[in-house]
Amino acid sequence: MATFYFLVVNYYSTSFIHKLLNSGNLNHHNCEIIVVNNAADDLEIKTLSKVYKSLTVIETGENLGFGGGCNRGLSWIYQQNPHAYVWLINPDTTLDANAISYVKRCLKKYPKLAILGTRIRDSGGNAWFEIGRFNPWSGAVTHLQPRFQLAGQQHLDSASSLIVQSRWVSGCSLVVNLSQFQICPAFDENMFLYYEDSEFCERYRRQGKLVAVTQAALVTHAVSATTGQYPRLKLAHATFSKLYFLKKYGLPSALFLNLAYLLTRSFWERITGKTEMAVGRWQGIRQFLKFNLTGRKGSL
Repeated sequence: MATFYFLVVNYYSTSFIHKLLNSGNLNHHNCEIIVVNNAADDLEIKTLSKVYKSLTVIETGENLGFGGGCNRGLSWIYQQNPHAYVWLINPDTTLDANAISYVKRCLKKYPKLAILGTRIRDSGGNAWFEIGRFNPWSGAVTHLQPRFQLAGQQHLDSASSLIVQSRWVSGCSLVVNLSQFQICPAFDENMFLYYEDSEFCERYRRQGKLVAVTQAALVTHAVSATTGQYPRLKLAHATFSKLYFLKKYGLPSALFLNLAYLLTRSFWERITGKTEMAVGRWQGIRQFLKFNLTGRKGSL
């Protein structure tokens, strides 16, 4: 089987990465570990390579965002081995004991898979990511199964298959089969944070690549453990990225509806005293409008 790499983007997350690397029986699977360091002054991250011998730290010298950090790691791995499997994994996650074995079975059984996501639960054991959907008319980007089944609708929990096709999968836990790409795949670096996984999957799906998600939940995610400390920036990035994604792949109706909704919500948050949230959304809207006019994002 092709060489298996784990790719983690670090931003002051060394303690989380220690927990991740101690989960999933990772030491028994002969995997290479690549940590892209987006925090130049995080000296603690350098201690990881002393503990984990198969670990390489790639320094960026600046915060490139999630997509930019992943691109740096993917490019490095592609130069080493253009046929490798690369598991992009958030630092604030842990793997189930059978996670790696399950994913390897999927990749062996379905060699044409280009992008494989895993179902993910939150720290309370609740479903957090199940299957990615995108409605280009409304702009809805969803990731949980409906709790009801329509007549004639396929039951996605069927045990007859290890995977099910998905419109997109979460970058929190996403495996790239490099052998299915003629050139190194890359995230759109105009998206600093949020929706870059949806864009990545949508772009390559439209090129005919197979995108799927595991039937089993294999990963536990401490939701917003790393980004929840910065609510204004989080909303600003999420707002810009959603509008940017819809500009690329949604119908005009979707962009209009979402822009109107976000403007209304920002205004309502302002008058109800939720100033930090209102400012964050407005900054994201303003950044999108500027980018749309000039091709440059500007700073938040």
